[in-house]
Amino acid sequence: MKYHVSHIMCEGRAYGLHAYQEVIESVVWGLRELGHTVESGVDTFSETATNIIFGAQMLEMDVVSKLPPSTIVYNFEQIRGATLLKPALMHAAANFKIWDYSEGNADVWRKLNADCRVVPVGYAEPLTRIPKAPIQDIDVLMYGAPGPDRMDAFHHLCHSGLKSVFVCGLYGKARDELIARSKVIVNINLYTAKKIFEVVRVSYLLANRKAVVADIDPETIIEEDIRAGICVASPSMLVQECHNIIFNDARRQAIEEAGFEAMRSRDIRPILETALAA
Repeated sequence: MKYHVSHIMCEGRAYGLHAYQEVIESVVWGLRELGHTVESGVDTFSETATNIIFGAQMLEMDVVSKLPPSTIVYNFEQIRGATLLKPALMHAAANFKIWDYSEGNADVWRKLNADCRVVPVGYAEPLTRIPKAPIQDIDVLMYGAPGPDRMDAFHHLCHSGLKSVFVCGLYGKARDELIARSKVIVNINLYTAKKIFEVVRVSYLLANRKAVVADIDPETIIEEDIRAGICVASPSMLVQECHNIIFNDARRQAIEEAGFEAMRSRDIRPILETALAA
């Protein structure tokens, strides 16, 4: 089969959708490993291949309405509990196959009678590529869009004496260099109302043996294998857990290895094979 993987970036205006890049790489690699012919592009579509679209929520209706019926929309929006979706996603639900990364979103698609299957984030060998820096001079790294909970956590980490860095808008090499220099990465969900763990960003960290500390609400949906590969901390214990891991090399290395093994067990090839066969 021939596939075209499309990364919607709205001619660069949807800058935050750079966050899909590593998942896209894993899907392209996995499809090729399965023997398929795969092309990929930004804001491009194919008339001769099955399009797999990342970021379809950003498409205008005059674009999405012209896509062929074989199109697959791979959704990474947190839509749990939503009663109304963006027009492009409503059209996709009625006309295309839907892949969604989270079981937490699946009920919304089912209520729309969409042809939906849960296709979790998987592991691809090329994603293990961030070497550990010879000197890890950053204790705690946080990255992403600032939100109240993230900035509150960062405030307390800074005032605890840890060498802490928060960056927004960095992707690719610049972000990876900071990851390499960091002992711990803290993940705080930006969209607290939806309560779906941000596995997309964390999966890349686990694939590169990084110790992740996450503040997870009891109602947050998180896969058990991923939970086992990170350190889960309540907001009141987040700073203390970071101190414990940063100053205990053996514990930090154990978390790094547990996370890597959890991610490596999610081989993207059988995940895609199952999704395509359904």
